[in-house]
Amino acid sequence: MVKPDNAHANVGSPFTFKCSVYGIPHPEVKWLKNGEEIDTSDTNIFQLVGGQNLKISQLIKEDDGTYQCMASNFVEDVKETIEAAAELIVLDEGRLQSFLSSTMGALHIGC
Repeated sequence: MVKPDNAHANVGSPFTFKCSVYGIPHPEVKWLKNGEEIDTSDTNIFQLVGGQNLKISQLIKEDDGTYQCMASNFVEDVKETIEAAAELIVLDEGRLQSFLSSTMGALHIGC
């Protein structure tokens, strides 16, 4: 499993969490937000893209939280599940640049 990355994004923008899983048979993937399963059948808000990645069509502040990618498959009637989590912080529109500047500080590269 390649886990999703923690991220910061602006209100109103689309966002996609990437989660790559492999297995035979191919695992079933579902996503959770703060421990509750996300309904990806309503494609106006959340979409499962490529069977693994979670796309949020337009971020709102309430999309802040911890997102988990859970992958499961059955091998000889035994269910195996793995999971990985990432944090999403949704910032007010136009605040991403100032947030990154204040948290990252100056970058100096010497030769």
